[in-house]
Amino acid sequence: MNDVLEKVKTWLKEEIEHNEPVLNGDEELSDGTEDIHEGRSECATSLLEQIKKWESKHTWESLAEQGHSPKMIESILAKQENV
Repeated sequence: MNDVLEKVKTWLKEEIEHNEPVLNGDEELSDGTEDIHEGRSECATSLLEQIKKWESKHTWESLAEQGHSPKMIESILAKQENV
């Protein structure tokens, strides 16, 4: 699964790079698709940010693997939910 996720993140970064010349005015389009490029870039950027949030959150399993007690895990996860 991590391999697929890494491929998705790479593709999203490439999508942002591909649309950058249009968004910063270096490349002009005559077919009226500027909004499409902007939307694709915004979507890719937002998804990358969401993936980072998901990756930074602790899970029960990851905390248990680190040797935390069930009570400590519950406390950490409760604090995480309030952030």
